Amino acid sequence: MSENTKKNASLQANQSTPKPQEPKMKASSITKIKGKDTATYEGMLDFGHQHGIVKLSVELIQAPSKENNNIAICEANLSTPDGREFSDIGDASPANTPKGCAEHFIRIASTRAKMRVLCDAFNIKSIINSDHGHDESVIDADFSVVERASLPEAQPGNHPNPISSKQISMLKGLASKRTMSDEELENIARHKFNKDINSLSTKEAHLLIKHIG
Repeated sequence: MSENTKKNASLQANQSTPKPQEPKMKASSITKIKGKDTATYEGMLDFGHQHGIVKLSVELIQAPSKENNNIAICEANLSTPDGREFSDIGDASPANTPKGCAEHFIRIASTRAKMRVLCDAFNIKSIINSDHGHDESVIDADFSVVERASLPEAQPGNHPNPISSKQISMLKGLASKRTMSDEELENIARHKFNKDINSLSTKEAHLLIKHIG
């Protein structure tokens, strides 16, 4: 095979190899807290996975006790594929967690630690707070329509009004403001009403909003 043929074959192979997709953060993962854009924990984690995470671990380095004002401190450690190591801490106590979350404050400390280490590792603050607003690393969320199977017609008076999309958005926003994960929000809903978020009635959702807020 001639040298030119080899070069052409190599060029064609390179052209046919798809370029790796640049990591993107969904705009739906960014919410405003006190006038500033802030990414949710789920958005940060998704962005981190797009970059590549070799390890993300959390360790409780201070157990809550009377002597330390019942403050739990967690340390998160993250490793990237290129060998970089990051660590940061997060703290929480019943006094600085949302109403109804006092019994979960150790998990909140863990989530706060992971958010901080993800933010440092992947420079998330600079992406969502660029001089030009959201830069090319922020994209709109992808939505797909899911067909639901037909359900029996509801009988009047037997079923309360279901939670509205506005109420779901309010709950998500409050949870993000309180650095709560979706899982923690769901746990509170199940604890109070024995239901997941999407199964709440408008009245139950209103009570949950007041409870968290």
